[in-house]
Amino acid sequence: MKDNICKVIAEIGSTWKRDTPESSRQAALDSIRVAAECGADIVKFQMLTDDGPWSKERALDKWEATQPYWLPPEWLPSLRTLAANVGVEFWMSFFDLKAINNYARFCTGLKLASGDLAEMSKPLLSALAKQAERYNIPMAISTGTHTDAEVVQALDWLKDFKVEVILMNCVSEYPADWRDYNLEWILKYRGRMTLGLSDHTLSTALISRSVELGYTYFEKHLKLDDTLQDNPDFGHSLAPKDF
Repeated sequence: MKDNICKVIAEIGSTWKRDTPESSRQAALDSIRVAAECGADIVKFQMLTDDGPWSKERALDKWEATQPYWLPPEWLPSLRTLAANVGVEFWMSFFDLKAINNYARFCTGLKLASGDLAEMSKPLLSALAKQAERYNIPMAISTGTHTDAEVVQALDWLKDFKVEVILMNCVSEYPADWRDYNLEWILKYRGRMTLGLSDHTLSTALISRSVELGYTYFEKHLKLDDTLQDNPDFGHSLAPKDF
């Protein structure tokens, strides 16, 4: 895939988490190596922080549940270096302004998660676009909880930025049923921006049809063979042999 227009994103999510900090860090590094061996063009991690969507004050239960899966920022230099060495791009999803401003410099691509495609997310979207423009890297927008009006609104906010926008067709179910994906609705934007598929199904059935329709980015969740079964991303991630 490396020389073609299509690109495959290996979403690592939280599958790097292990019982100790050192084994977790090693699993994050191993995930990058395995993704490259599987043919991925991009690896993507998530940067959750205290300033993200689930703070102690706003959602204590979610804060407690997600905190073990916060990627330590001090790992970013080594993760980015390894990604470059094995020939894959290093992307991240961000959920708060402070993290964007502090850590976007390590990335070769940025992503806005589905839940942030709404009126209240304009500052977040604008901050991502500003950093994408600054570093001349693409930014992806996931549409899993979108309305058409919210997509139009988000794209209107971005019109003053010189960035490549990748609009990711997504169903925010984990795992998702392939029959819930409407691959055609996004085609109204074909020719105006890059189209992508954030595929949470456990098969690759949607991919060939998406290629026929002009999609060029394809995201699938990846787990290692030793990913813990109680990991929140375990059930909707593909093992290397399936990826």
